[in-house]
Amino acid sequence: MTRVLLAGIVVAFAVYAVGTGSNLVQRLRDGASVRTVPADGRSLLRAVALERALQALPPAAQVESLRVSADRLEARVAVGNRVRLVRVTERGWVAETPSTSAPTGARVRIDPRAPARLIRTVTRRTGRSPARVAHVTLETARWQLVFKDGAQFSANVHGRDVRRG
Repeated sequence: MTRVLLAGIVVAFAVYAVGTGSNLVQRLRDGASVRTVPADGRSLLRAVALERALQALPPAAQVESLRVSADRLEARVAVGNRVRLVRVTERGWVAETPSTSAPTGARVRIDPRAPARLIRTVTRRTGRSPARVAHVTLETARWQLVFKDGAQFSANVHGRDVRRG
């Protein structure tokens, strides 16, 4: 009975590995890449850590949107006439995946100190803990700060002119 169970587990794992492996091979053929960059392992919501993570984005890339949480940065970047989705973790892992969508042409200016400035201002004004921040996003000319309980605040590209909602 145990041999049959063991054989079933091995077959199930093999089927799973083949399915996952074929997806991985296809993604690599499509131009996906994984690499590491130097990182300090701290929250990417800190200005120094975010600045270092932004250096991992492809050179000559135009950032169209950016989402930053404590443990990862996700960016939609346009390189030439192609779009790539880039994820950088706080430990320095960088994963790039090609996207089928076309570039929008919208480019965002990134001030790496803006998220920390926005979080500092909001936590000081509201008494909320910085540990309760879910993420910050930058899509046009404003940063959007979202707390884990759903509360939202926005600020300009420099993290100033903070507004609720």
